[in-house]
Amino acid sequence: MKKNVGFLLWILLSIFITSCTKTYREADAEKEEEIVPPGETYTPEQMHNLNVVYYVPSDILEIENWHYRLSGMTLHIQNYFHENFMRYRVDKKFGLELNDANPEFIKIHYIKSTKSYLDMQKEDIATMAQEVLDYFKQNPDAKQSDHYLVWMPEYEGAFIQHYYPSVKEGMAFCGVDNTRWKPNYIKSARAMAAFLNDLGYVLKTFAHSCFVTQGITGFESDFMSIMGAYERLSSSAKSQPKYNCIRYSGTGGSTNSFKAGTPDKIRVPLWDVRYIAGTQLFNDNYSYEPFEVNIEKVDIRSKAGSGSIVAEDTLKVLCKFTTVPAGIELAGAVLFDDPWLTYNLAGVRDKEMEQDEYEDTGFDALGIYVEAVSFKKTGDVYEVEFVYPMANHTNMLLASTSASTETHELRFRFIGKNGMAYPHAPISIKGSLDVPFLRNLYTVTGHRAITDPKNPLPYRQIHDIAEKYGVWYEEEEGE
Repeated sequence: MKKNVGFLLWILLSIFITSCTKTYREADAEKEEEIVPPGETYTPEQMHNLNVVYYVPSDILEIENWHYRLSGMTLHIQNYFHENFMRYRVDKKFGLELNDANPEFIKIHYIKSTKSYLDMQKEDIATMAQEVLDYFKQNPDAKQSDHYLVWMPEYEGAFIQHYYPSVKEGMAFCGVDNTRWKPNYIKSARAMAAFLNDLGYVLKTFAHSCFVTQGITGFESDFMSIMGAYERLSSSAKSQPKYNCIRYSGTGGSTNSFKAGTPDKIRVPLWDVRYIAGTQLFNDNYSYEPFEVNIEKVDIRSKAGSGSIVAEDTLKVLCKFTTVPAGIELAGAVLFDDPWLTYNLAGVRDKEMEQDEYEDTGFDALGIYVEAVSFKKTGDVYEVEFVYPMANHTNMLLASTSASTETHELRFRFIGKNGMAYPHAPISIKGSLDVPFLRNLYTVTGHRAITDPKNPLPYRQIHDIAEKYGVWYEEEEGE
């Protein structure tokens, strides 16, 4: 009997070990793959192409087969954005320089830094960016655009972060390269979760480098925005949002905590597609000349009879504006409902971060987008109306039982057709609170459930929009 029990335990242990090492066996099998080396010449796909760089600290060796692996991963990024564009019938993709002999390789500029890895930490990003720019100043014919994807080896202190050297330049620094950072692992959910778990962050960071800001889609959407978060952390030190991009690759591919990624459900929302499609990498007729918007009137109305209860209210927001200069071609406009619920790295609520126009705190800001074809225009004055069912917001208060009062803002972003927006990320992410009507504040207060049998009430969240701004009536729709 003891022998049978021992044998059974041995079988169970073998199954456990096999399941935990499945991904690693897949990884070992990849070593047998034959890599056809690239030729010497490359052909650019577009007029303006992404500058791709492999940036290596002076005291770190480059990782073997880096050119092949990083080519494949860059091609995956290109394909991801193209697929997201095609969901809205926008047949555009950013260009790369493809190898003529083997298009699985792209042109990647190798830069051996003069800096130690200790001097290539996140706080050194400005000087790192300058070293990359200096390389292209010394090699002006190599520069293809004002956008850079900077791959780096994975080392202690390596990071994933976007950076704007100027109002017209964007960089994505991605310190993720190791021997397991392989494009073939995208084919396996478990291998992807184990070895490419940072890929979602890379995609999000690349979007940031194209001047995209954070935002979420709502409950009615069948996908999650790669620029938003699905959960807001609150009380612990260094509390940060749980970004949707984490779910792109999954987690724990080599452990029992394995969760498969959902790459098809982590997407670029329509308003960001419209914006990116006009930028330099996607549009030969781009213009990074800034424009401004003068908002002449904003009318925010709560639905009469809703009792100002968030779950039952539908807002109507009317905005009348002009562009400066006049005649700017617009793709559309976004209204963001952004809760002021951001925590700093110390785990403390930080109102100043919310107020700061340069801080991108919109990870929980719900976007409502209206295409420019729906605008009304009288002379130089545009008029756009947003209809916003408030129950669509996925993250109103800190918790479903919170009794606190929280500030929200309803702010606008106007999307140009040729690569600019107002506000525009390198210049201002959210716009100044001093600009009339651009950022409009209101509050939401949680009210706990009342269990009195004679007068029971469920938990509810009540806003002050009706009191502060006014109401609309259903009969107005027929007028």
